[in-house]
Amino acid sequence: MRSNMRASVWAIAIALVGLVVAAGMPIAQAGDVALVFSGEGQTQGRYNFSWNHEAKVSSEKLAAGGEEVLKAIFQGAEVKGDDSKIDKASGTFKIDGGKVSGHVKLEWKVQGNPKVIEADLDGTSSTTGETGKVSFAAKNVKVSGSWNWGGGEMAITGKASFKVESK
Repeated sequence: MRSNMRASVWAIAIALVGLVVAAGMPIAQAGDVALVFSGEGQTQGRYNFSWNHEAKVSSEKLAAGGEEVLKAIFQGAEVKGDDSKIDKASGTFKIDGGKVSGHVKLEWKVQGNPKVIEADLDGTSSTTGETGKVSFAAKNVKVSGSWNWGGGEMAITGKASFKVESK
């Protein structure tokens, strides 16, 4: 009788620990999450560019966070209007208590000339069943770069906005 009670107490304790661990992980730990990266921007008040890119990121990678998540989402995305692709994505990415935060720097070249976007990331994440949901947007966006027009180099500036959402 005593050993049955002890086994029941241990089973309940293990179940509670499992619930506490699961509650702290807003992204399910099974499978990939399909994410859509979309947005647009403009430099020098007239040169438009945009993104509409789908990426798959494992739930485990999203939950772990870090620069590898940014690379998986952004790197290789086509930059429409610039006839280019994002060459490099760097920065920080974190999911904590259902909140997405971080900072990203996206870099690509247009006819050999560099363009850079830097932005803070702000959003939410949740779990519905075994499907992780993530949604975040760019805040405090800075667009920069340079253009070598043959007679020298000109600094370029602009504006942009983007978001990433689970599909």
